[in-house]
Amino acid sequence: MFSLAPLLYRNVFADEGGPIARTQSSEVKIFDQPSYQVGAFLRPELVSGKKNHVMYGAADGTGSAQNPAVAKDLAISEALEHWAYHETHNSPGRAKYGFLVDRSSNGMSAFPGFKWQARRRARFEALKRYALVGWWDRQLDAKIQCAPYPDVGLVRIQHGQNFGEVVVLFHRAPTGFVAYGHAAGSTLATATSRAVIELVRCEMVISRYRSMGGLADNSDYFEKRCLHF
Repeated sequence: MFSLAPLLYRNVFADEGGPIARTQSSEVKIFDQPSYQVGAFLRPELVSGKKNHVMYGAADGTGSAQNPAVAKDLAISEALEHWAYHETHNSPGRAKYGFLVDRSSNGMSAFPGFKWQARRRARFEALKRYALVGWWDRQLDAKIQCAPYPDVGLVRIQHGQNFGEVVVLFHRAPTGFVAYGHAAGSTLATATSRAVIELVRCEMVISRYRSMGGLADNSDYFEKRCLHF
């Protein structure tokens, strides 16, 4: 997808007056394929009062890709999305953005490109949440298919909308627990390639949490959900 990140993110870091304090990069593997994971951190005063995560770390945005520059841009975009949510969901204008109906970040997205690109990604994010909740509530059907990754199952949710695919991937780790990842995309292949990143990330954080004994107090509902399933 065409990106204007070199232009739009040229002054995004704090030393240029921007909101991003720093980024942190590490090498990871997505089923034996080398990749990069980058965390982006907002300036602390922009997200005062945010929760401390036990499993997922303190990054405000995370991005993964085979290209380190793309991973960095994805992480920055997600951090900016979280900043926008933090600033808006309790603001006087929250009704304009639907926060009186849904106080979560459902259907939000940031992308360093044209407005239609960000809106398209936000639409897929909303479709993903809609399909997941509908399927889990037994209002939507799904089919189990083979995923293009070893020992990974794929649930393809039949959401009934006239655009996009929504999938859930699941995999049993060597130590016995099951991790999952879910995503939406314009095609089945696109949704699956995004979901596998979430799957691997989920497996990594659960493994790290279990290696520490799983005794740390966990109050974040996203992390509780991850451990529950």
